Amino acid sequence: MNIGVDTAVFCQDGYCGHSRYLIFNPFTWQLTHLVISSDGLPAPYTRLMRLAARQLVAEAHPQALRLQCTIDTFAQCEPFIQVHYVKVDIAPYELLGMPIWISSSSGEKWVVPVEEQRIPSGGVAVSRETQVEAADGHVGRFEQLVVSQEDGLITHVCFRRGHLWEQRIVTIPTTDITHIEADAIYLKLDRASVTRLPSVSVRT
Repeated sequence: MNIGVDTAVFCQDGYCGHSRYLIFNPFTWQLTHLVISSDGLPAPYTRLMRLAARQLVAEAHPQALRLQCTIDTFAQCEPFIQVHYVKVDIAPYELLGMPIWISSSSGEKWVVPVEEQRIPSGGVAVSRETQVEAADGHVGRFEQLVVSQEDGLITHVCFRRGHLWEQRIVTIPTTDITHIEADAIYLKLDRASVTRLPSVSVRT
């Protein structure tokens, strides 16, 4: 299966959202979760992103993913963003433009929301913002994973490279990757070697 980000996601009974992050174990190369927006759900769930297990994916196509569950079941998946409230010792004018929920009457302590991504232990989350770095410099940004449907094993990583008017999707085996972080995928290859990898032209 080719599972990408910013891809429309459908449940058995209709549209539920778009994929925003893919979460996998970088040591075992196994996809574990997808983070899916809830813009296809009724209020008040529309602004949440939900953590869906990889086993829920029934089919994956270039333009859409289909989950083997109903919209009601998807709505029960855990939110991806968890909000904590912390006290800070800063003056009120420093919080202009920030959401302030509770403040002390003296103005010395303020309680502000802090968002935290609920990434399972040992996992890394990649998105369209994740960059791809060759041994000698930047070569593109993440696009999708090639995954075995049976066990979720990732065999290849696909990324987009090139200029706005001439972009290509490049496919690279995981054996040519040194390591992955949330903000970047690091390759063993240099930029010249990347140009010789299998790729397809895309319309922008």
